[in-house]
Amino acid sequence: MPSEQLDRLTERLERAAAELRAGSLAPDRAAALVDECARLAGEASMELDRQVRAGDKSALDTVRAFHPHPPSSETHAGFALADAQLVVARQYGFS
Repeated sequence: MPSEQLDRLTERLERAAAELRAGSLAPDRAAALVDECARLAGEASMELDRQVRAGDKSALDTVRAFHPHPPSSETHAGFALADAQLVVARQYGFS
């Protein structure tokens, strides 16, 4: 299963976050970017959840790298959307 959609979401999220970190935005634009980051993070979490449940190796590697207690079984039965959200947040330095 290709992870192209997740890669595109991640790239868009990284661009928006970099623009926010630059600190030179008007308040209206900054607020819009915060909303955009939240939306993109939500989409990325849903896509990561879908890919983990499908057994995608790249998604599983990402979970193993960023989740404090990644699922150990091949069925990923205990993996939930909240786990995917945690992984996406940790990828961007939030804990």
